[in-house]
Amino acid sequence: MSRRIGPGLGAITFLSGLMLLSACAHQSTPGLSLLSLPPSPDDLRASTVMTIEPQWVVARVDIPEYLQSSRVRYRDGAATLAEWPDARWAERLEIGLTRQLTQALSKHRAVCAAPCDVSAPTTPTLHVRFDALDARRDIGQVQASVVWWLSSPRQTTPIRLTRLTVTEPLPDGTAQAYASALTRLTTQLAGQISTALQP
Repeated sequence: MSRRIGPGLGAITFLSGLMLLSACAHQSTPGLSLLSLPPSPDDLRASTVMTIEPQWVVARVDIPEYLQSSRVRYRDGAATLAEWPDARWAERLEIGLTRQLTQALSKHRAVCAAPCDVSAPTTPTLHVRFDALDARRDIGQVQASVVWWLSSPRQTTPIRLTRLTVTEPLPDGTAQAYASALTRLTTQLAGQISTALQP
């Protein structure tokens, strides 16, 4: 003898099944850490408001397409990438790098991140492009190939174009260590740029 389940009981059974599936999926998903580039100790000590006219405008940093993701990736071979499964960037990486570069440069020059208000129409813009930016867990190092240049509204060619390689130790193979290494690397890059542009 077959029994028919009423619509109310059927709905309850269906919802109970969905809740059970959701609970199982939640239990099988590891917790994710949201990462941002930490400020350097010097940035915390020098957090002052700029009151003079900027000497440079810092354009948004360019990064390789393979890093334009919320996933935190590292170099796993000459032509392969891997990801830290338990970490995601809390913001776009190029935004974090631009902010950190601007903060580090501000210890040497009066700068502001684009878009910002400048009264002088000839204020040059600093452009920084990472052609490669790789966390190498196998050798404990972050490696970057960088091109930077200045441009002016009144000139069609770069005022100065420089290519360089910057490295920073990666003391352990965690995503958090990678974020800290990126802060140090960007601070090192800002110092090299500022030194190269000293009058």
